[in-house]
Amino acid sequence: MVSGKEKQGDIRWYVPLVFPLGLMLSPDSLSLLGNWAGVSGIHFLQMLCFGAAVHSLTAFSYNSIYHPESGARGEVDYVKQSLGSVTAFLFSICSRIAFAVCATTGILATAGYVFNEIFLIWFPNMGFSFLLLTVLLLIGLWGRKAFVSAQVISMILVVCGLLFLSLWGLLPGENTPVNRTAVEGVSFSLLHLYALGLVFFVGFDLSAVIGYSEPKRPGHAGHLMVWAIVIGGLVLAVWGWVSLLQVSPQRLTATSVPYSIAAREILGGPGRKIMGLVIIAASFGFSNALLTAVSGILSGAVRKKGIARNDVILGKRMRFPLVILFLAIVLMLASGLAGEPHLEVFTRGSIYLWLLNYGIVHLAVLTRIIRGRQKPVAGTPVVSVAGLLLTFGGVVSLICFDENSIQVLQFMVIYLGAAFIVSLIWMAAGKPFFTFSNGGKL
Repeated sequence: MVSGKEKQGDIRWYVPLVFPLGLMLSPDSLSLLGNWAGVSGIHFLQMLCFGAAVHSLTAFSYNSIYHPESGARGEVDYVKQSLGSVTAFLFSICSRIAFAVCATTGILATAGYVFNEIFLIWFPNMGFSFLLLTVLLLIGLWGRKAFVSAQVISMILVVCGLLFLSLWGLLPGENTPVNRTAVEGVSFSLLHLYALGLVFFVGFDLSAVIGYSEPKRPGHAGHLMVWAIVIGGLVLAVWGWVSLLQVSPQRLTATSVPYSIAAREILGGPGRKIMGLVIIAASFGFSNALLTAVSGILSGAVRKKGIARNDVILGKRMRFPLVILFLAIVLMLASGLAGEPHLEVFTRGSIYLWLLNYGIVHLAVLTRIIRGRQKPVAGTPVVSVAGLLLTFGGVVSLICFDENSIQVLQFMVIYLGAAFIVSLIWMAAGKPFFTFSNGGKL
């Protein structure tokens, strides 16, 4: 285990970036990017720009949370002080739990299929999924040094693999098609396209949640988030552009693995294997980032008296939440939900809940300013109002355009309703939700 003597100042500058990139460059993001690059053509760049711009506004609002004058010890603590414990529990915590369990289940299943089809056809795909999940648990239990090192290595593989294939795909060739237009005869709404841009950058806030923000440096947390958004957006934009150059829009739209088709067109069999390694590494990075971050939120926000502070005994406090998440994912995998339409509905619903949490952050900042409990930084009210309206509007658009909009909305309502009932029972028992030794940071 890592000793409490390890200081935050010893953490390298790139560590807060690799955790958000784990979510931005996930297999699902690459699949969604390829499909919509085929549907919209060059307009997919507008989609990414809109998502990056809106989330940059949210990053600006996060500066208010991690500003020394806020008096908060993290996002969950800040929302609690502004909008109450129930709101903080439902959105800042429960939205991430739902996404961690549902999305990780699907991602691990994808990793299993890729490993089976590309590397060892005799190895059971679900067996690899369980194996990878077990490795993630062991790394998480080992401590901060282990899961940070694993995250850095996995994201180096992902970014280098994607950039290598992208640069190779940009080399001039005799048979390189140029496909900058959308699929003929397929219409799409720009409103839906822009709203989808928000999905690609979900998780940018993990750079602060992971616990390496420095309260003594106002604006540092927001800058890290913006850098994560910019880097992730550039990698996605380059890969999407190369995919359009190499693969016809019709093929990109018609497949669930556009990244694999693009890699094969770029470099043949070796390209397919490189992409297979990228997908497995991306699956690992995605799952590791979510499990460690959400475990940190739970261990920091729901805390019993008498437990030492975060800087004294970090690893041991993460163990119980991490094991709970592990068991939940094992149950989902064992039940056969991986690959089922229901899991896709649950995952999209949890993404929308996380996006709603960004709106809650804006609302919390505005509430504190209106009540006079925090001195606003120049431009903060305008940014928060714009971010609030654009984020909520984007979520409404995503739900309305979703092909399973009714089922997604039902999941969101039932999930939040169940969480609300749990909160009432907990409070009726006379137990506070949060004591906030660290405000929900790792």
